[in-house]
Amino acid sequence: MKRKTAILVTGIQNFTGTHYFKQLENVFNRNEIVIAKHIKIKPNPSELLIVHSMAELTKKFDFVLVVGGGSVIDAGKLIKNRFNTSAKLVAIYTLPGSATIVSPFAVFDNNEFKIGIAADNLIPSYSYVNTEIIQSLSLERKIIAIAGIFSHAVESLYPKANNIASRTKAKNSLNMLKANEVESLSTQALITRIFKLACQKGSD
Repeated sequence: MKRKTAILVTGIQNFTGTHYFKQLENVFNRNEIVIAKHIKIKPNPSELLIVHSMAELTKKFDFVLVVGGGSVIDAGKLIKNRFNTSAKLVAIYTLPGSATIVSPFAVFDNNEFKIGIAADNLIPSYSYVNTEIIQSLSLERKIIAIAGIFSHAVESLYPKANNIASRTKAKNSLNMLKANEVESLSTQALITRIFKLACQKGSD
């Protein structure tokens, strides 16, 4: 059987510093999967940075495996779009907040405003949501995820390009957030935490 080659895309440290990463390496070894390149992505990466990370790659690859949140998955989409459109895109979602695992879009930062690409083949070939990893997230990471879900839902309600389906999904997301308190926090306490966290990040 021909050995498969993959591009592995993860976050900077959240996943690679856990025992799950070691388990993933064991899976690669058992199935004779060669990692041609391991790319670590910071939140909101630029398109140029992602493309540059693929410089000097000499091996062909069969699929792109992405493990992380929206920024990581979008980076994997760009790699597929730019370097091998026939490669399988496999997404392991570890931080909710983005719909990128079910959409044909990818969004990047160009230091001034958001830019993006769209193609039907950018919907992941396989998607897996690991609830164990998500449940193990710190309260701060959970709040970041909730803030992401909230902002994406609100954004979907107001643009001229929205439709009945997008509005319905957005309202369902907001209702789910309202119905499910996080770590026993009330809605008001949760919103307060989100704004405090945003202010802290803004002053870093």
